[in-house]
Amino acid sequence: YNGATRDSPDSFLGGFSSHRGVRHFFHAKLNGAMLAINITFQRGWTHLWLEIDSQLVLKAFSNSCMVPWSLCLAWTNVASHWDSISFRVSNI
Repeated sequence: YNGATRDSPDSFLGGFSSHRGVRHFFHAKLNGAMLAINITFQRGWTHLWLEIDSQLVLKAFSNSCMVPWSLCLAWTNVASHWDSISFRVSNI
């Protein structure tokens, strides 16, 4: 999974990429979303617009039952940051 951070369409702040032995598409996309939220929180940013190309990941934001049990702890930890970040999730 990978991602890029920007503060406008023209200003690239950084990027990330990881393999971590993820075997399933959904796990990879969900891990990427969680990493983006963690990076936002760790850097003290207050706004995040998360663009995702997976309908399953989008559904996980509104229904945590979609999150596989192997990622539930990580998902719960990321969810604890949601109150401190104003974020929007959209499909690309």
